[in-house]
Amino acid sequence: MKSRVFSVVLLLLLSQVISLPAEAIVYDTSNSVDGAEAYLLSGEPVVLTGNNSDYIYQIYSPELIITNGTSETKLVACGLWLQTEENETIEHQIHVHDTGFTEKAQESVNKWLNENKPVTTPAGYSVTGIITQIDHHEPYGVLWTRTEVLKLIEDNSEYDWYDVTVTQRLTPGANYTTSSWEWNWLQYTMNGSLGASNIFLSDYDPPTTEELPEGPFGFLWRLLRFDLRNYIPWLFPPEPGVLGLDMSDFSIELFRARYEAPTRYNYRNEPIEERHHYVIRIKDGELPVFWHQTQAQYTQADDFAQISYITPPLASGYIKTR
Repeated sequence: MKSRVFSVVLLLLLSQVISLPAEAIVYDTSNSVDGAEAYLLSGEPVVLTGNNSDYIYQIYSPELIITNGTSETKLVACGLWLQTEENETIEHQIHVHDTGFTEKAQESVNKWLNENKPVTTPAGYSVTGIITQIDHHEPYGVLWTRTEVLKLIEDNSEYDWYDVTVTQRLTPGANYTTSSWEWNWLQYTMNGSLGASNIFLSDYDPPTTEELPEGPFGFLWRLLRFDLRNYIPWLFPPEPGVLGLDMSDFSIELFRARYEAPTRYNYRNEPIEERHHYVIRIKDGELPVFWHQTQAQYTQADDFAQISYITPPLASGYIKTR
């Protein structure tokens, strides 16, 4: 059964109204949100912004919930789109964390509305939910996290299985803003035994190693920098890739993966994107609850002392279903 779970190809998975592309509506919660529920149930995305962004959960109760936050930012935008696929409703959510509903936060909302596409449920599964979280922590950078939870449809009377894919993109300030902060490491943790958690870690994909950071302007950046190693590689050792470290422990239901930048010949001002995939099980008929968080370390590249900064927990909290 476990091999079947692992072989699946996953998904990838009035009011003051802000002008937006696509058929969507954004409400500023400092004003009236009349009509939001009707618009949401009609099949169009709805996003609430401002200090009462979580009011959307009084309009609709999603199946997948992430109780997350950071000590330095707050939830400034929360959105939901209900995709109807045959007899299934697939819930797409967005959570944006920032110091306020800034221009960057609005750009994150617009990007989600433009890029969020319908998904198809893999055979033998049902989609519990899809949540996109964007954590702005300037001047250091921004963390984009997409969590997809699928439930295996099976007749086992002892356990239920859930397939979890977490895709993360860490964009350092050197790429995202005008700051000089570059990333040093990205670490994702799922702890199935912490606090109210009640799941078992069944299987997972080990972190990959020796991969280069990916960025839309990576090639152009390297070309403009004219790194001689890119043109006469036979005179230089191969460029090291990102080092993936597996710190997981089945005995305590812990999945932990860290990705570190190499110490030489690296391009840490480019975004790094990684995928974490694990399978959990729970007693038949129970609802899963498990905790996760992300942390990153940055280095200020233009500082001679190479000052480092470790973020507070990002995208941190419980993942649970109702």
